[in-house]
Amino acid sequence: MSNMSATLTGNVDDARVQFSVIREPGAMAGLREEWQALLQQSSANPLFCSWELADIFWRHYADDRCALRVVCVREGRQLLAIFPFYIRQRRILRVLPVRTLLWLGSGGDTSPDYLGAVVHTRASQHLGDWFVEALTLLRDEFDVAELRDM
Repeated sequence: MSNMSATLTGNVDDARVQFSVIREPGAMAGLREEWQALLQQSSANPLFCSWELADIFWRHYADDRCALRVVCVREGRQLLAIFPFYIRQRRILRVLPVRTLLWLGSGGDTSPDYLGAVVHTRASQHLGDWFVEALTLLRDEFDVAELRDM
């Protein structure tokens, strides 16, 4: 698929765009090649938005209070955007449970700059709308969105 993303041109057909949510680390592992190909066709930071950084972060910082939520946007089989999120459960004052949506790669003792979505350059004009749609897909799963350093 990586060759496919390098050769596609033209406008995005909004009617054919589909959103899906990856919730399992194994499924995220299967996205590695497509993620890296998309990263090369985007203006996202190649280090902080890489599959490798997301994978390392998840393996070292995720615990039983964390839930993976990577939103993918496709037109047909073509991956056009990735919104790499996760949700962390915590308690305020040890009483009130709060579910916080974070960029995959932030939290714990890490706070890298330049995290955010990976969007194909031919679809960059859709970033805002797709970001809202990604949040809408997850709206019942989080209470607070803490999305810094985009």
